Amino acid sequence: MRAKHQLCSNPGMQICLGAHEVFIHFMPSYKHLGTMFSSCHTLDQEIMARIGTAKSAFAKVAKPILCNRHIPEATRTKLFKSLIESRLFYGLGAWTTPTARQMNKLQAALTLMLRKLFRMSTEEISTTTVPDLFQRANICSPRARLAVDRLMYAQRVWQFGPEMLQHAIHREDALVVDSWMLGLKHDLCWLRSEERRGRERV
Repeated sequence: MRAKHQLCSNPGMQICLGAHEVFIHFMPSYKHLGTMFSSCHTLDQEIMARIGTAKSAFAKVAKPILCNRHIPEATRTKLFKSLIESRLFYGLGAWTTPTARQMNKLQAALTLMLRKLFRMSTEEISTTTVPDLFQRANICSPRARLAVDRLMYAQRVWQFGPEMLQHAIHREDALVVDSWMLGLKHDLCWLRSEERRGRERV
């Protein structure tokens, strides 16, 4: 069906509406409730949209607020989290695990904006590692943020979500090799390992 109706020169199909035949055009991607969905089932479109939205929002408030040296750094960082980071990671908990390339794109966009936020010189950029930059901003890496958001989303799904959604998640896990549930299982393993490390430090 996809090869016949989507992967052709004029994507779509004829349907009957009463006595009339109407051609319905199929789009390769569309936005629903703020999230981009793609016919190829990848996150590329959504990630590019998230990065574009975050960068656009950053550009609008960079000069008067986020890069304003007269505003304390701690205040600017808090504003960055609420105004920019929230746009970049919107809906993150519902994503399947992005590829390494996709995760690198998210991290590169976040890193670039943080360097501008802290008004870092070329020398500071060359001597400051990405983990140090995230620590200065008191934020976690995109991969850690994905794990935290996905665990929080899972809690809401199994506490308040409809049975139909829970069933669909289990069916996807049974049929798809890179399912959302598989990512959740890896995140639970990560959480347990972090808890063990925390106990060992104590």
